[in-house]
Amino acid sequence: MGDVPRMTPCRVSLAAVPSAVTMRSTASGRRGGVAVTIDRVGIAAGISAVGIALVAAIAVPLGFWTPWLAWPGALAITAAGWVMAGWSAGLEVSTATDDGRRTLLLSSLMTAGLALAFTVWNAVLHAEHLVLRRDPGAYGLYTQWIATRHRLPIPADLAAFGGPAAYDVTGFTLDAPAYYQVLHGTGAGLQAEIVPQFLVGPPALYSFGWWAGSAVGQPWAGAQIMPALLGGLALVTFGSLATRLIGPRWTPLAVAVLAVSYPVAWSARTTFSEPAALLVLLAGACLAVDAIGSGRRALGGLAGAVLGLAGLIRVDSVREVAAVVAVCVLPAVRGNRAAAPLAGGAVAGTLVSIGVWSIMSRPYLNTVSSSLVPLLAATGALVLVAAVVVPLARRRDRARSTDGMAAAAQPARAHRLMARGASVGVVAVGLVLLSRPLWLIARQAPDTPSARFVASLQAGQGLAVDAGRLYSEHSLAWVAWYLGWGGVVIAWGVLAALAGQVVTWWFARRATPPTWLLPAVAGFGSTVLVLYRPGITPDHPWADRRLVTVVLPVIVLAAVAGIAWSTRVLGARTSALGRRVLAAAGVAVLLGPTVWATAPVALLRTERGEVAAVGSVCAQLQPGDVVVAVEGTDDGHAQRSANEWLQVIRGVCGHPSGALLTPVAQLPDAVTRLAALVEGAGGHLVLLTAQEDAAAAQRVLDAATAGTSREGAPRLPAARLSTVEDRKLLTRRPPNGARLVIEVWLAR
Repeated sequence: MGDVPRMTPCRVSLAAVPSAVTMRSTASGRRGGVAVTIDRVGIAAGISAVGIALVAAIAVPLGFWTPWLAWPGALAITAAGWVMAGWSAGLEVSTATDDGRRTLLLSSLMTAGLALAFTVWNAVLHAEHLVLRRDPGAYGLYTQWIATRHRLPIPADLAAFGGPAAYDVTGFTLDAPAYYQVLHGTGAGLQAEIVPQFLVGPPALYSFGWWAGSAVGQPWAGAQIMPALLGGLALVTFGSLATRLIGPRWTPLAVAVLAVSYPVAWSARTTFSEPAALLVLLAGACLAVDAIGSGRRALGGLAGAVLGLAGLIRVDSVREVAAVVAVCVLPAVRGNRAAAPLAGGAVAGTLVSIGVWSIMSRPYLNTVSSSLVPLLAATGALVLVAAVVVPLARRRDRARSTDGMAAAAQPARAHRLMARGASVGVVAVGLVLLSRPLWLIARQAPDTPSARFVASLQAGQGLAVDAGRLYSEHSLAWVAWYLGWGGVVIAWGVLAALAGQVVTWWFARRATPPTWLLPAVAGFGSTVLVLYRPGITPDHPWADRRLVTVVLPVIVLAAVAGIAWSTRVLGARTSALGRRVLAAAGVAVLLGPTVWATAPVALLRTERGEVAAVGSVCAQLQPGDVVVAVEGTDDGHAQRSANEWLQVIRGVCGHPSGALLTPVAQLPDAVTRLAALVEGAGGHLVLLTAQEDAAAAQRVLDAATAGTSREGAPRLPAARLSTVEDRKLLTRRPPNGARLVIEVWLAR
């Protein structure tokens, strides 16, 4: 990891983090050939991902999401994405030396190799999360539905339960986690449909894996390895961003650290939305860096649109849009022609995403409105402020530029103090986040479902039971679990230095901003917001998902930049051997803790056997069967039967499904009444219960049929699976997996 000469005059260096690449508009030289092609692949993939998500947002509600239309459409979108990626300035060797070209080529090939290894590693270890217990199951079932039924919403088959009269039965519901029942009308005209919780983007992308896998008889495996493929493409794009910001010699280290970090690898092993979101955000960041560096309006608009349309994949991408809009004010005031289109494209893409949410995911919006509405309001306020501030500030700048004496009288000392103040401010924010466990306990309402879940985990892990705890005051420590405190401290120092250099650039009144401007400032702002309020159930590795799309990439980039700078500055005072020792030490500081944290779970594969278990349950059902999950609960809360199996039965098995969340004493009467309604509609009632063991299942079915004509009806063991799931730890990172038992019984 040797030294590279500093090249581009538009770069505000960290004295400096050099780069052997620059924009075509600021340097001359030969194109990098293979390196440019690899660079273009990741950016094109990100553009194509949002394009496919946008098409799916139109096609799925209309029932047109079929392979015969989606595949040709995806190919056309990918071709368009390839062309649009060519608008980017791309990578270009900024020296005439063979060494510079070789460095760029070798770096690009190493990045591609690391991305390929990451894809294979996590595809082989892909989880079979299908039973609906957490988000991967929800995304997997969403994928299966639109890939096979081609439309939304999901029919609830209320008529199979006897129509609206079913809701007169105590505890009857069609609702399930991530699959909301939506009722229309009243009385005899009441109708029901099922609306998935999440956004259409990830399931649309995973549909192609389903269809490809179906060709070889493995549709579930095809869908479940898609996150690994998208994660590999995201790493290629991360390499492109790292090369732009740090230089090609250090890019493989940055890619390796991010690839090995367990939250990134873990999210690529199952059907989460993070791999797709990471790809899109990194592609948008690359385009934005090139747009601001070259001042090209069209490229700025494209970059903004990609970032805004990331809202089709994850709702919280609005946070990044808000940060981008705020940062774009600075180059816009200095006359950068790409800044306004960048901000405008981001806002326009977000508005399109909001329109899609309101049509396809309205129940989900209601559940997250307490955090989403303030974020949208803040973004709107930023847009309005920017629309007023930028023209006024530009007019003031033009007036000052005609007054040479005023320009000469600028208080340089005050500017230096402000630059140092910005750096100190960043350090202070880090210290606040670091010290929060000493003076803060983050809380939520103790009567929510997630709080009850936290209380059960606390009891099982020997912690003081405090259901309202969120543990988010420890969020900075979560980052250090996977990257090490050394990497976090180095990264924070670099971000502080960059904040000071942004202030220096501003008062120097240079038109071309630092290359790091948008990734560093917007990335830092988004990182702080995530760490301040992760907004997720605080068990690990579950909560570590929040680090994947912004926090880990920003910290890794800044930490590698710090190591590059240290090696250059300190290495200039020592021998070639000394420089190699310094570089090796830097690699060890960053990569060592990451490998150490991931090693215990590097080969962990979870949820294996669930596809076969679901197939076994479906095989027990017969035409006309109407399945009702029973719990035997006295608190009215759904447990495993209703939570895990309603959408599985409805979507995979193709049978109507509902649940009875009925107190035990009233359960036999509810079963009798519902059975009469189902039989009157021409169906056969089948009771389903999912418990930890056979004895518990028998007790629930006995309670459901006690004193009825169905008492003693045959009970069929539909599935039994002992597998491994992720740990659910509240105060430490996971060292291994945990045993999971799935036991399903049916009573006809």
